[in-house]
Amino acid sequence: MKKILVLTIAIVLITSLGCGMHNREQETGHEDYNANLFNKVEIETDNGEIVAIATSDTTDTMIDVTLVRWATGWTDMAARDHMQEIDVHVSQDTADSVLRIYVEIPTNISYSAGCDVELRLPESLYVDLVTSNGQIDVDGHQAGMYLRTSNGKVEASNTSGNAEITTSNGEIELNNTLGDFDLNTSNGKITVYNHVGNIDAETSNGEVNADVVMPVEAGICRFESSNGRMTVSVPDSVYASIHLKTSNGDVDINGLNVDIDQMEDDEFKGSMGEGENMGEIYLKSSNGDVTLNSL
Repeated sequence: MKKILVLTIAIVLITSLGCGMHNREQETGHEDYNANLFNKVEIETDNGEIVAIATSDTTDTMIDVTLVRWATGWTDMAARDHMQEIDVHVSQDTADSVLRIYVEIPTNISYSAGCDVELRLPESLYVDLVTSNGQIDVDGHQAGMYLRTSNGKVEASNTSGNAEITTSNGEIELNNTLGDFDLNTSNGKITVYNHVGNIDAETSNGEVNADVVMPVEAGICRFESSNGRMTVSVPDSVYASIHLKTSNGDVDINGLNVDIDQMEDDEFKGSMGEGENMGEIYLKSSNGDVTLNSL
């Protein structure tokens, strides 16, 4: 176990932050690790955002970690003292090939404190990223990921590999992703731009807009929302059962050749295509229209 090396200290005055304390101090620490020793990176922090960028450059064999610890206080010195109570723990488990970094924020305190994380690493490493009261933004990862936050948005771009993404009071956005994805949020919308693979997603108090290139056979495209409009597009080549339902709105299908088993204003059951391994398209909402379109 060791602590991240502190390189720079910057004092920032702000007008108001946490319990009326006006002074905030932050310090930036930086460390590199040999990526050849690991196949998984775990990061956990509180009250901070996480930005993780993966590279396809095979000559880049380092894991680059930058931490920005911060705390507030009535004076600059008090803020600095508070910041020193934030502990950063690093474990290099070469037996299991896991690099773990845990930021321990004091609890039951009268001031505000947190830590932002920036991570740069080879695309071949699986990432497990956890924070609270902060956004998670990942780009380029090719080996799968687990992302969890609260009170913050999660955005994943240009990734492949299976993923589990969870937040509360925040939206989820995917851009050019590939793999089997499990999404869950509350009080936030779900937006998916060009996802290839299976997807199972749920939100409350949020609308859904998604373009999903699900597998032709045995694919899964499930979205549920308890309070929001839903618009999902899939390829017309898919073999799948279809179930659309809303409790306060209309259901509609556009541009797809479907067989109808049940058709009502608020519910549709049917199928599209024929194959031995039929997939599933399931879209359910309340207090919003549900629309299934052709890509």
